[in-house]
Amino acid sequence: IGWEDQVNDDISYNMQLMLSDNKTVITEYHNPEKVISSYYEGQELGEIWGFEADKLFQSQSEVEEYTSEVDLSFFGTDWQAGNVKYKDLNGDGSVDIGDNTVDNPGDRKIIGNSNPRYRFSIQSGLSWKNVDVNMLWQGVGKRDYWPDNYGTLFWGWNSRGHSIVTEPTLDYWSEDNPDAYLPISLESGGRSGFGKDRRPSTRYLQSSSYIRLKSLNIGYTLPVSFVQKLNIKNMRVYLNGENLLTFTSLWENFDPELVHVTSGNRIGQGRAYPLAQVYGFGIDISF
Repeated sequence: IGWEDQVNDDISYNMQLMLSDNKTVITEYHNPEKVISSYYEGQELGEIWGFEADKLFQSQSEVEEYTSEVDLSFFGTDWQAGNVKYKDLNGDGSVDIGDNTVDNPGDRKIIGNSNPRYRFSIQSGLSWKNVDVNMLWQGVGKRDYWPDNYGTLFWGWNSRGHSIVTEPTLDYWSEDNPDAYLPISLESGGRSGFGKDRRPSTRYLQSSSYIRLKSLNIGYTLPVSFVQKLNIKNMRVYLNGENLLTFTSLWENFDPELVHVTSGNRIGQGRAYPLAQVYGFGIDISF
């Protein structure tokens, strides 16, 4: 949708809005039991199945009290303060994946979707006398992201030898930091280590929706009476910039445009060459 108008002899403006949306649903696939780990009829591509977890264990007594009533052995062993506390949604005394089917998913549910919805852009321009301003905003209205077990930009620690430690990844649970966002830092990725804390769950599901000022251009056209003295037909000076502002609730180590990039050799999980902020200055001259 576009609109342009001239307010008076000095002021004019324009705006273009774009919005698109799509989703893909499987209508036929041979999976009569609707096993979740495969395609199944009625599945919306991009579904993220996960557990519900809203807190971390804060003490060993809390661990013992909870595990005496709820079996968490599906995830691992050696539970301690700082581990993720998964909820028993179906009330059967155990947190697990049931038969791993749509009809019996255990304590899992659809917690998000990784496919982008509601892509949009807003392009606008304003002209006042000899000054012109043009900008482009773009973004995605809804998209979810789950960090892989070895997504080091999120979890920090990685026992496979290529960890990335940044300030956000240091906010892990300890007795001195009980209100931390990340679980306790453990050395092993096995059942007794950090593997049990990195199962898809509502606690760490990320929203990668965003809006970004993709480009901004501000120009000034010199008066004709001035440039004619220089035997020039037209002269315009301008400043421009790209990727100037981004608004998102995504984990701050990630760029929302790049977080879903995947490749071989464990590249991905947000590890991509960053989109740089670019600033420019120029002069347009017509003879």
